[in-house]
Amino acid sequence: MLGEDGWRLLVDAGVALDQAPSGDALAAAAQLYATRPDAAPTDRSAALEMVTEGARLARKLRVDERLLAVRGSVEQATASRVATWHANQIPAGCKLLEIGCGCGADSLALAHRAANLIATDIDPVRAACTHMNLMTFGLGAARAIPGDGFAVLADEGARADTIFVDPDRRPDGKRVLDPEGWRPRLSVVTELLDGERSVFVKVAPSLDADDVDERFTVTYVSHAGECVEAFLAAGPAVASDGERIRAVFLPPDGPSVTLTGDRSDAPTAPLGDTLYTVDSAAMRAHLLAELCTRHGLGLVDEGIAFLTGAAGTDTPWLHAHKIHAALPMHPKRLRAALRPLTPSQIRVHCRGVPLSAPAVKDDLRKKVTRGRGPAIDVFITRVAGKPTAILAER
Repeated sequence: MLGEDGWRLLVDAGVALDQAPSGDALAAAAQLYATRPDAAPTDRSAALEMVTEGARLARKLRVDERLLAVRGSVEQATASRVATWHANQIPAGCKLLEIGCGCGADSLALAHRAANLIATDIDPVRAACTHMNLMTFGLGAARAIPGDGFAVLADEGARADTIFVDPDRRPDGKRVLDPEGWRPRLSVVTELLDGERSVFVKVAPSLDADDVDERFTVTYVSHAGECVEAFLAAGPAVASDGERIRAVFLPPDGPSVTLTGDRSDAPTAPLGDTLYTVDSAAMRAHLLAELCTRHGLGLVDEGIAFLTGAAGTDTPWLHAHKIHAALPMHPKRLRAALRPLTPSQIRVHCRGVPLSAPAVKDDLRKKVTRGRGPAIDVFITRVAGKPTAILAER
């Protein structure tokens, strides 16, 4: 597709996609067939895939340029806000080697920060897409090449002083949680720390920071309502404030917010007038004790990550719910307590009890008539050791 004839077909596929109503794939395919009946069906299909997935990637990165991508790469691509944060972590003006670039979501951000970038991917098509996407933005000091990034590091990437690694966590098409099943393995990436280079690694948020080599700082990243990754950093270019494990909150715009501090067991407290749910990145970083100390809160029960206390706590790490009622968990009593609230919506959360949130929600949907009242969150959990249903409004 990136040869002269293929490139012409890519251009025609892009025009067909633009002319299709609302990006309709079938209409675009029909339009491309009408324009290029001479092209082989497999070539037309490949061209449409690359421009259609490229359009999805551009929307995810919030750019207007026409990009190229392949099926399966956009879901794994870093969101623009997170990619920008990644770029801000690496030293400005560095010589950067990227291992596992995919179709270039991070590469485009990193290239604006680094003096020179070589992006690599063992998938030659994804590497080619990244290279063309870099050229689309006129980033002449950056390029992407296919191949094993470690082999490139030993050859033309030998002058790199900084390495950014995004291991493939789906090497056979299925999500792998074990870091030794990733490609490259985390233990192999850790060996890069033996030199003088700075190393940055984007990994799964499920990774336990206590299982990571202590030379790495570990940052759990919160964006768009979820913990999207753990970010490892080590080397001479990594600033240290004495805190190895932290959480960072990335709003849609504006500066990031960092949380560090006490990682010990959080205290419990009697149920107050407000229940607070905790941002998942703060939970992964085990910083509940720090939040309790800062805001005068406590856990509803030992080992349960719901906090409680007075109303008025304002922090991006906590979401407040005004408690309407708290009662011993029993299906009939729960339904009876819900009906006077005439809820317009019911959301169920189970933690620390042998109950399924979908099953409880299905039962309530059948037996509690929806009304015009507020949306109600039903938290079924332990309070002071007893199964309790808490009815609350966010």
